[in-house]
Amino acid sequence: MGCILKGGGGLYDRLTIGAVVLAAGQGSRLGYLPKSLIEVGGIPLIRRQLIALSGAGIDEVVVVLGHYGGQIRPVIEEFPVTIVDLPEKSWSSQRISVREGAAALHGKLDAVLV
Repeated sequence: MGCILKGGGGLYDRLTIGAVVLAAGQGSRLGYLPKSLIEVGGIPLIRRQLIALSGAGIDEVVVVLGHYGGQIRPVIEEFPVTIVDLPEKSWSSQRISVREGAAALHGKLDAVLV
């Protein structure tokens, strides 16, 4: 069963979807705690995100790291993701995080989640 009409009127068997996970911020709204490392039920939020994306059948995932990259990297290293390390001057720019994360996606994708 297809899921969406192609330009020629046929159906795709399956969409190819990528995701960009933004984890480069300073956590200023949480008293400078890294949001990605906050645990719910003993599991860091970023691990929960990556597990959910995998379970949803996302084909390619890019994680953008910045301010707390050194703390986040060990938590996600077992996942098959591409990691983008932003330079310090870009840590406060969500626009740059999205741009750099999207640029790191390699496959021919039908859609991207951010």
